[in-house]
Amino acid sequence: TFYKNTQGNRTAWGERLITGEEGFYNPGSFRQGADIMPRNLLFYEVSPCENRNNVSIKSINPITSNIAYIVRDAKKFKEFHLSSRIVKRDLIYDVITSNLLTPYCISPFQQVFLPIKKEGGKWTKLSNREIISKGAIVQNAFEAIFKTIDPINGNVDSLFSLLDVRGKLSQQVLPSTGFIVMTGAGGKNVCAAYLNLDDENVVTDRLIIDQTIYWTHVDTEEEAIYLTGLFNSEAINGIIQEFQPRGAFGERHIHTLPFGVTPPYDSSQIAHQDVVEKTWSLVSEYHELLLNSDVKELLNPNTSALTKRRRTLASYIKRLPSYQEYEEACRALYGL
Repeated sequence: TFYKNTQGNRTAWGERLITGEEGFYNPGSFRQGADIMPRNLLFYEVSPCENRNNVSIKSINPITSNIAYIVRDAKKFKEFHLSSRIVKRDLIYDVITSNLLTPYCISPFQQVFLPIKKEGGKWTKLSNREIISKGAIVQNAFEAIFKTIDPINGNVDSLFSLLDVRGKLSQQVLPSTGFIVMTGAGGKNVCAAYLNLDDENVVTDRLIIDQTIYWTHVDTEEEAIYLTGLFNSEAINGIIQEFQPRGAFGERHIHTLPFGVTPPYDSSQIAHQDVVEKTWSLVSEYHELLLNSDVKELLNPNTSALTKRRRTLASYIKRLPSYQEYEEACRALYGL
């Protein structure tokens, strides 16, 4: 027996009926991050200098580096290499990619070397004159990157056009307060975490979210924990499974599927408050567990493949005392 399940204009036939209202919800203005690619041209090992206005950068070794995971799977420009050099600190930006994202946690940001700036609150490219003003070393480094992308006509426009596909960089405006909720775009199971923009380590004018992540801004931590709890539940995976493309390794390409089936946060709803309370309890227990060095090591993206790290961490979470009540609260909200 097959059942017809409908979400908006999508229909999926499956072996079970997914209950709940037809049509898409809109729990937040989720959007995809920017295309910070190619990784091995833009991401670097960055070290401080005695002059705080400068930093030392060098290409990431895909075998020996502590952040080798960033470039290990590079398909293009594998031979590109920048030797160690001193550049202006204001050309280094923080980036969050899906490799940093595990259930309820975001690992330390990655760093990129980019000819961009914030102007009127929006990202834009540096002019040729501005690049020249940064010095010959910076100019030569960017020229090497530009010519690798386009040996004949490569320039700052060539790179910025790659970064700003469909305006995903120039339109990425992060508020200075509140919370950013993030989910991974790929994989079989939804994975989510949130970022407190009041954290002293977060400088929104220097932070970029990569295209491997969908994100939205919310004002309160209650709403952030509500969304994050639902997106990390087993319940959400069961609901979207029938709508995921399926390949040789199972379901994949989550993208926006979790958002359409998730009601917006409403603090007056008992079921919503129950999800918040149960998720708070679970996250508190999880943070205590992460004091264990063996578990905490799994947050390091260089330890193993992302899918393995997420799967192992999820198995620890499922053994926590609060997990069953948390999962029941999520299932009740989704009507399962």
